[in-house]
Amino acid sequence: QIYGFHGPNVSDACRDVALNIGCSPCDPRVGTNQLKGICANYCNDWYHACRDDYFHYNQRGLLTACPQSELVCSKLSAIIANGTLLCEQSGFDVSYTSITCYNGIKSKFIPPPPDHGLHTDIFSSLHRLQHNMYQLFMHYKYLPRWQQLIVIAAIAYILLAIYKVLQNAYSSTANTQQTDALVIPNGIFDSETEKEKIRKARLQNIAMSQQMESQFAQELGLHRNSGDSDHGESENDNDND
Repeated sequence: QIYGFHGPNVSDACRDVALNIGCSPCDPRVGTNQLKGICANYCNDWYHACRDDYFHYNQRGLLTACPQSELVCSKLSAIIANGTLLCEQSGFDVSYTSITCYNGIKSKFIPPPPDHGLHTDIFSSLHRLQHNMYQLFMHYKYLPRWQQLIVIAAIAYILLAIYKVLQNAYSSTANTQQTDALVIPNGIFDSETEKEKIRKARLQNIAMSQQMESQFAQELGLHRNSGDSDHGESENDNDND
């Protein structure tokens, strides 16, 4: 399609625009469907740059520059009247959406990052992930609505399953920590009920100890009072004598 524009009978202005449009499918933005079709204004620029050059229809039925070996050729302005027809009859789609069409401005080359070992590997992995996610999104975008709903339901189910797995893993970890905290020195598992029983038993032991101490103190007080009473009676006997 672009070979005819390399001939010496094609003007430089016409050749530059034609080769740019002819090579547009190689632009990464066009190849990834970020840009769709040639901008209508750029088609008009192509037409005005080539209107005085000679064109013809090739064997595929596409409008292209006329080679020197061709005997039947006509000026472009005599064949068609505008750039939209030029793009369409040359085999290119025309777009009137300026933000998503190819306007002749080539994409900027972004050099790869320097090789820094692990950093480069991470960058490459993220780049591949981004590319794969974009490809999946583009496939999803052109699916029928019912298939899109199935995809959404499947993603929701997967996310719910992941949530359940993480929740179970967290619960298992928490239960393990609680189990470790409830192991007493003799190695017997101490449940909440057993732990409460042990606490009550300790409180009862403390109360019994306090009661025994109180009784012991009372007995000592009784013995002391009894001694004092006996000593008083002895003194009274002596006085009577």
